[in-house]
Amino acid sequence: MGETLNASGIYGLSSVRQLAFELPSRSAMPAALAPSVEQTEKRINLVLPGKAYAELYQLSKLTKRSIKDLVRLALGLLKRAIEAQQRGEKLIITTPEGQPLKELIIPE
Repeated sequence: MGETLNASGIYGLSSVRQLAFELPSRSAMPAALAPSVEQTEKRINLVLPGKAYAELYQLSKLTKRSIKDLVRLALGLLKRAIEAQQRGEKLIITTPEGQPLKELIIPE
């Protein structure tokens, strides 16, 4: 296998088993799983270094997603990556043919 990368600098990945995430709308969520009105949305203020904001902004333009959607997507990906790592699974970047190139490590 190739080099090992720290995932804090990675913005996209492909793997042998591809993952796809859709952001569910509130109306598509079953009533039993829907959060209460008080829990639906929480506003946060986030201070980012200029370079990190510029990268986030560029990703927003590239993917045609809002910054809010990118943050939600990143949280979902990170959650699944941490769960996989806790199960002892490895996160691997591969060629389109499945040849391993790099292993992604989530910092503890």
